[in-house]
Amino acid sequence: AVDLLLADQFGRDVRGEGLMIAIELPTEAQARQVIDDLRHRGLIAETNLLAEHVVRLSPPLTVTEDECRQALTLLQTTLTTIT
Repeated sequence: AVDLLLADQFGRDVRGEGLMIAIELPTEAQARQVIDDLRHRGLIAETNLLAEHVVRLSPPLTVTEDECRQALTLLQTTLTTIT
């Protein structure tokens, strides 16, 4: 769902292995805006040290399916509001 949202909105890449997800955004400013908004909503995200326009999500291994759904909803809300 996240990759389709990004493809429609930004035409960018979503990649990852298992629970680790990296979302490439057009600019570092947009990545910072997403990270700040997600933290405000209670979801921790960070940039990639080598590519600061990439938002990285890495939930704990104990994350539940319901928590993943909640995180996806927060992420979708955030991504639709960034400028």
